[in-house]
Amino acid sequence: MSEKIIFAYQHSKDSQPVPILKRECPNYRVYRLTPDRLVPDGKVVEEILMTIAAVMDNPLKLQDRCIVYNPFQPVFYEILYSKGKIYFNYVLPEMYQDVIVNKIKTIYKASSLVEIQDYYNCFNNKYYCSFIQKNHYLFSLNVDYRENGIIEGFLSMLNNLQANDQVLFQIGIIPLNDNWKIQWKRAYEKYKDGESLNIHSSIPVMVMDKVFGFTEGLLSVMDMILGEKHEQHKKEENIRDISNFESGRYSRMTRQKVNYSGYQVQMKLFSSNNDTCYYYSKIMDGIFKVLDAEQEITINK
Repeated sequence: MSEKIIFAYQHSKDSQPVPILKRECPNYRVYRLTPDRLVPDGKVVEEILMTIAAVMDNPLKLQDRCIVYNPFQPVFYEILYSKGKIYFNYVLPEMYQDVIVNKIKTIYKASSLVEIQDYYNCFNNKYYCSFIQKNHYLFSLNVDYRENGIIEGFLSMLNNLQANDQVLFQIGIIPLNDNWKIQWKRAYEKYKDGESLNIHSSIPVMVMDKVFGFTEGLLSVMDMILGEKHEQHKKEENIRDISNFESGRYSRMTRQKVNYSGYQVQMKLFSSNNDTCYYYSKIMDGIFKVLDAEQEITINK
């Protein structure tokens, strides 16, 4: 665990400065899950996500006359394709591993969960493609896991794997506090009033990476980061759009998403072969089409 002073606050000229320490535990452990059945129930994934949210603590604490900032470390779920095989792995920060590992073992009683060596060096300094939401975060993907074939899609990648290539699909997860629901409700009301909400498309991937590492500061500038634009239109020009939003096939999913826990998610695809990275990313982009609803996932060009 490392500590460094990032700021010092002094209430008055004669008062003692109060240092703000940033404390990090950057060590990760990698666990490989071999499930007892081919396609896991979507409820299983939901339970694991709820456990990840439960281990998040308040990032700011007062200790020994210091304010300690302890940022939540991302949890990674990774799918590794290698030599005609597919592996499902959890990459867990050491400080949270015991709770999450116990939860996974409880859910997958007949499955194998073993710690393995980290394999990320195979993809270090390689090109990667990232995936982002196409529309404003107000809208929802098709989250009805009973009808989509996302797991089957992930398995189908094996049929397209070229000889000697290794491919890593990585999902980084950080739980959000409930402030995101306030932002969502504000965006929902603006959209109902006929305003257009768009995501700015020119944010570099590197900027998003830095934001991903500083989640607690994200929500207060959510609109700025997502490039939300408020373009007022006459309400009569948007009646059809609002009607579709309220009565469309997936509108209930969009309206209901605010009732669940929120997560900041970052998805990347790496290839051990730089020349085939975009090729595999296009295949993954096609797999995500089964999730299309009022929201879509697309390659961040």
